[in-house]
Amino acid sequence: FVAYDTRASCGCTSVNYSKEPVAPGSSMEIKITYNAEDLGYFNKTVSIYGNIDNSPLVLKLKGNVE
Repeated sequence: FVAYDTRASCGCTSVNYSKEPVAPGSSMEIKITYNAEDLGYFNKTVSIYGNIDNSPLVLKLKGNVE
């Protein structure tokens, strides 16, 4: 797998990942940071585009900032 682009649903979410190819059976780390400006529930998405049939891979972030 090679990730070549990411898109977050808002500017409050950032994504860091390695651009190195990932071999089958291996794993990669994707660091997602959410910068909460307000208290309460949030629901964000991060789309990861790569060389796979199901691209983009969509990750969902849900939580509650207290």
